Parts: sequence; C-alpha cells; structure tokens
Amino acid sequence: MTIGCGSDGGVEDDGGPGGAAGAGGAGGTGGAVSTPAAGVPADGCAEGFVHDGDAGCHAVLPTEPCALGTMAVPGEAECRPVSPCGSGTWGSIPVEADTVFVDGNYTGASSDGTSARPYLTVTEGVSGAPDGAVVAIAEGSYFEELDLLDRSVILWGRCPELVEIVGGSGNTTVLADNSSGGAIRDLAVRSTGSALGIGVTNSAPFTIERVWIHNTSQRGVEVQDTLGPATVVLSDSLIEQVSGIAVNASGSDLTVSNCVIRDVRVSSMGRGRGVQLVANGLSRATGVLQGSLIEGVHDVAVSVLGSDLTVAATAVRDTLPYIDQKFGLGLMAVSGGAGLSTLTLTQSTVERTQKAALAGQGASITVDATTFRVVVPERLNDTFGRGLQVQ
Repeated sequence: MTIGCGSDGGVEDDGGPGGAAGAGGAGGTGGAVSTPAAGVPADGCAEGFVHDGDAGCHAVLPTEPCALGTMAVPGEAECRPVSPCGSGTWGSIPVEADTVFVDGNYTGASSDGTSARPYLTVTEGVSGAPDGAVVAIAEGSYFEELDLLDRSVILWGRCPELVEIVGGSGNTTVLADNSSGGAIRDLAVRSTGSALGIGVTNSAPFTIERVWIHNTSQRGVEVQDTLGPATVVLSDSLIEQVSGIAVNASGSDLTVSNCVIRDVRVSSMGRGRGVQLVANGLSRATGVLQGSLIEGVHDVAVSVLGSDLTVAATAVRDTLPYIDQKFGLGLMAVSGGAGLSTLTLTQSTVERTQKAALAGQGASITVDATTFRVVVPERLNDTFGRGLQVQ
C-alpha cells in the first residue's frame, strides 16, 4: 500500500453548466475538474531545504565534499568539525563533584581520578566512577575495548578531533550492556582490527552524541536485543568509512537526528547499508531518522525489514551498487518475520540513486512532500531506473 503523490486536495466543481463528462459523470451536470499541481509547494520544504522553483526541494549543503572528520547536515553550507575542542585539558566538559578524570599523557607518580592526578586509561575511569557520573577524557588515543556492563556512566571527551578510543581484534570497541542509561559524547571511535564501533544491548536509554565513528572493519553502531531491547538516541554525529552497515537496530528502538553517514564500505558479502532496522523474530525494530545526510552507501542507503521507520527532513544521495553491480537503492522497505514493514518518508530528498529511489515489497509506505530526482538504471543489466517501485 502506498499513500502520497502531491497534496491531499480534492476535485473541485466550478458550478458551470454540464455537457462534457465532469464531476457528475457522462452528460451530467458537473463542471470542470481541476486537480492540485504535482510536486512540493513553494512553502513545503523542510528546514534546511530550499525550493528549486519548479516542483521539488534541494538540501542546503556544501558544494564540495567535506574532509575526513568534518560534516554538514541539511541547512549547513560549510563543513565543520563534529564538535569544538574548547580550551584547556578538559575543554568544555561539565565538571561535577563526582566527575572522574582520565589523561593518558599524565606523568605523575600516582593516579586517583582527580583532575590533578587523573587515571591513565578510560577503563580505570569507568571502574572508578559512580553510576551517572561523567568520565572526562583528555586529549589522546586510548587503545582499549570497553565493556560498560551494568554501568550508566557518561564517557565525555574534549572533542572527537583530539580524543579517540581505538579497538583492536575484539568484537566491540565500546559495548554498553545491561545498563539503565549512560552516554558517549564528544570523542571518536575507530578500530585497527576486527572490532565494530559501538554496541548497545539491553540498555535504555543510551545516548551517542557528537561522536565521530570511522574506519572500522565492521559496523559503526550495532543496537541489538540479544540481552533485552535497547533504546538508543544517536545525534549530531559523523559515521564514515565503516564496513557493512553504519547503523543497525535489531528488535530495538533507534532515533538518528542531525547526523552524517557516508562512505560506507562494502562488507565481506559485498553489500552495505547506511541505516538499517530489522526485526529479530517477532520483535520489530522502530526508528526515526531526521535532519540527516546519508551518502555514498553501497547497496541500500536506508533499509527497513519487518520493522517501522519514519524518515523526515533527510537527504539521501549518491547510493552505489554492491560488488556484483546490483541495486544502489535510496530506500527499501520489505516484509520480514514480524510482518509488513512500515515506512513514512516526508519532506526529504532522494537523488542520484540506481534502480529505484524507493523500493517496497510487502510494505506500507507513505510519501509526502518528498523529491526524487536522477535515478539511473541498475548497472548489472541496465534495467529500471524508477522513482518509486512497490510490489
């Protein structure tokens, strides 16, 4: 089922004399029939988008690609860092009585977690912090894999440009599990080995804010219900040059806002996803994607499998095929073990995709005030090239 295409205006009867077939039927008394103009009205573009003067909207974005580690969301014409670094050792990290401090460059004789004698590792900081406390992290590369088991601390770096947590050959660089909250803010996460970026399970709510996730050989953010459903809020962050899937939610709840996801490398299977929601058995994933930019993803930029997603004020562009030259879709919604997918797409743009801007199969799809443009045929066999394909 699809709902959309133009405004919701109805047929108007001008009250003129009958004759030709009109609102009253053949030979009836109805007058001329008028229909609303196709496309997005001049005042129908979302914040961060401008009308193209014809029938659609364009996202306001820089004219040149942003450099590694910088970003711009719709409405920003210049590239910028993920977050400012401030000044001093701790920048603008909020300091409370229970704040625990970490500085890998500290050379003093002993460490106790105070600002004068900080811990040398983030692991020590997490162990020494009470639940709900901030673990303030100074400039440095911290080669650690963190498990925040049963903890609800807030990892807060000076800024992503100067503070990074680097995973290695383990499963996950930062894992939040069995927690009643917690957050990661203003730092970078990457991996030199097989570890994915950030994993969350059985944690609600968990916040990822102003974080730069990059160069992982696996997924950027993985939200699973393995130990119980998770709720994750991901905002104002940059995810780039990760493998397979940038953000995946399985049987959990995910909100992505004001983020940039780009240059998602293909996995060992040759496929990639920007944002994916997937059911785990009969447990549906639910999500919101808003105010974001997703570009340069192989296979499918946004995928919904037996789950429910609302996409608003988001630009999806430059989707690429995977290694056998199939697909390159902007958005896809298909049925799964938990039943029909639902996808609502409003006030967004989908452009420079392949095969289809939006494809649905066994799905309920609503499209409103959204612009599809420049869809080329699938490279494998030079077929299709559709704005909307539903079957």
